[in-house]
Amino acid sequence: MTPLCSPFRQHRLLRLQRQKLERRIRRLEGDAAGLRRAQKDLAKSEETYRTVFANTGTATILIEEDATIAMVNAEFERLSGFSRHEVEGRQVWTVFVENVEDRERMKRYHHLRRINPSAAPRTYECRLKNKNGERLIATMTVAMIPGTQQSIASVLDITQRRKTEEALRKSEEKFAKAFQSTPVAMMIATMSEGRILDVNDTFIKIAGYPRQAIIGSRIRDMDFWPDTGLFKNLARELLARGQFHQREIVYRTHSGDIRNANLSADIVDLGGVPCMLNAILDITEQRRLEKEILRTGEEERRKIGYDLHDDLGQHLVGVEAMARLLHKRLTIAQNPAAALAGEITDLIRSATTKTRDMAKGLCPVNMDAGGLGTALSQLAEQIDNVFHVRCHMEALTRDMKMDHNTAINLYRIAQEAISNALRHGRAERIHMELSCHGQHICLRIQDNGKGLPDPLPDQGMGLGIMAHRARRIGAEFEIRNLHPGVEILCLIPHAS
Repeated sequence: MTPLCSPFRQHRLLRLQRQKLERRIRRLEGDAAGLRRAQKDLAKSEETYRTVFANTGTATILIEEDATIAMVNAEFERLSGFSRHEVEGRQVWTVFVENVEDRERMKRYHHLRRINPSAAPRTYECRLKNKNGERLIATMTVAMIPGTQQSIASVLDITQRRKTEEALRKSEEKFAKAFQSTPVAMMIATMSEGRILDVNDTFIKIAGYPRQAIIGSRIRDMDFWPDTGLFKNLARELLARGQFHQREIVYRTHSGDIRNANLSADIVDLGGVPCMLNAILDITEQRRLEKEILRTGEEERRKIGYDLHDDLGQHLVGVEAMARLLHKRLTIAQNPAAALAGEITDLIRSATTKTRDMAKGLCPVNMDAGGLGTALSQLAEQIDNVFHVRCHMEALTRDMKMDHNTAINLYRIAQEAISNALRHGRAERIHMELSCHGQHICLRIQDNGKGLPDPLPDQGMGLGIMAHRARRIGAEFEIRNLHPGVEILCLIPHAS
């Protein structure tokens, strides 16, 4: 027979059972508190994500498996023109797809994504329409929500970007057409290395180089620039000013011909790379025609001068002799008309002198009577006598071979330089020097006047005329301010 438990033992068992129940209650209470915290954190997290979803700057939609739109954010409302109450749970996403081909393609992506998410593209372009029927171009980025059959899609409106890109494409197309079809030779090269990126057909035509020999080459390595010093000076000017226009240069063709051109250059930005855009206008024929016109003009002036001197001048000399004879006879006969005959004689003598002066002005250089050196010496003497300004001419050598056209243009340059020194510089001394330096003839005119203004004027003062004449005879022309005074140098190759 089992002995009955003592009251003490029963009390002890009851106490242990009570402690066990209390621990279990505390554990359950802790689990409940943790559950409440987890639920609170979950609610907070959901609220956070909902807030982010609703207020993100990209239009975003939550899509169910049956294509129904479950949720949209504020940016999608703005983009589509529909309120969330008109869309959520009421519309399928396909109603917003404007193009049929896009719609069918995106439907395939929608189903494929739920079978194998990695098999469907994540980002793609499509055409949409909003509530007002406006057509939009958008980029869609779609992903599945793990553990569900829902997908989330962001919609980025790129309509304006596409319009800008299209406008840029058309602009580039127009530029390319203009670049290739312009009658002016064009070249694009990088500023950093001077590496040629492109040339147009006109450049290929005038230069004679094959395109493959030009593209990728550096400008300074080409045989295109016979005057490397001028090329370096123009490069420095372009870097300093960002552009220059209408600089006259000479260039060498692939066959070795030297031709004349006007060069203009601007710094442009192409895809973030600073480049130089060069425009080269060939003016070889223009310069040849200008030179021919000058030569023809001087030939006509010389012919008129000879006609005045040899024909009209001699005729007036004969008339003057007859008038003197008439005056003498009337004087002997004490005829009252003798005084009138004397006046006629003086007028004819004056006309003869003016005719000779005109002939000399039209043809100042007589290559058979000392040439340019003699003509300049006579000019200096005339300036000294007429203007009472000390004008000296020094010919350091007489072994100077040049054609009449070159001589007459050098004489006209000296005339213009002296005229400037007297009229604008108020010079008191003028010195002319004609000399030979190596294979060149040098004409130098110096004065002690007040000098030239800085910067030089665009018009007036005859500077352009002098430079023009120098170019036409192939001479180098330079003007220097001496403070005081001005020095003009004209250097021309010695004729063989």
